[in-house]
Amino acid sequence: MLLSFDREKIASDIRAEAAKMFTEAIANADSPGDRQFLEAQYSMLDASIIQLTVFAEMLGAGMKFTSVVKLMAAHCGTILSTCMAQVQDDARPVVMELFLSQLHAAVEGPHYGSRISVAGTPGGAGMTFLVSGDPNSAVRIKSFSSSTRGEKSTIRIELECSDLWELGFTLRALVETQKSQREKIAPPPKPEKPKRQQPLALPAPQRALPAPAAISSEEE
Repeated sequence: MLLSFDREKIASDIRAEAAKMFTEAIANADSPGDRQFLEAQYSMLDASIIQLTVFAEMLGAGMKFTSVVKLMAAHCGTILSTCMAQVQDDARPVVMELFLSQLHAAVEGPHYGSRISVAGTPGGAGMTFLVSGDPNSAVRIKSFSSSTRGEKSTIRIELECSDLWELGFTLRALVETQKSQREKIAPPPKPEKPKRQQPLALPAPQRALPAPAAISSEEE
């Protein structure tokens, strides 16, 4: 948790650390693409400072840390949903997987970027179960195996957990992930068929002859 809520101090500390990291990263960049990515990332420094100082002021004002984390997640979700709107439906699971991988690596470092993720729904949204590659993680892979029968393969993963809180979270994540995967996607509404219009018909013919008209005086 941040110890200071001073905007100027937060900004100066972030700028100093970011400049140091940027200089080291540029010196180790292997390709023009890597340098372009680092320059684009560094250009977003001011936006990151604004976001962090706002969240810090929320904590300083007494807002619960869990609420601030929810706001951070909602902010990231808004950015991601805007990007996902430009992606075709069949590519969305790949984009979601890439986002989660990069987010995990950014938080825990590239060394711990390897992990298992299971998306909750066929569309890639909803609950996602993750197993981190962090060697200090309380949830660790004990063993795994696979078998294939016909066109389907089964992967069996055995996990061990050293923390009861993490155990409860893991079980809940598995339940929610399985639940969301089993939800059926509502089919798109069928287009309404145009209503058939009743054909126009002539009036029914008269069954009796009309009464003879009276002869006028002029005709007489």
